[in-house]
Amino acid sequence: MRVANSLEGGDAVDRLRGGYLDGCILDEYATLDPREMWEAPIAAVAARLAEPGSKSRNERGALSVGDFKRLPGVRKLWPAQK
Repeated sequence: MRVANSLEGGDAVDRLRGGYLDGCILDEYATLDPREMWEAPIAAVAARLAEPGSKSRNERGALSVGDFKRLPGVRKLWPAQK
């Protein structure tokens, strides 16, 4: 398990790809470009990460956005679904 503290700017959100955040503090979030916010049960995320077959999942603990959105129990928080 890798534990690290880091400070990242909102001007290049792609630098955050592939990581896992236990928590996140947003400062000056009014300057960030809003897109979407999704939520999934941690049990579903942990089960998917434990499945064999993908180096990114098994070694780095990363899921693609599409893979995350297909997890059981996932829901879109913002903007609200119509």
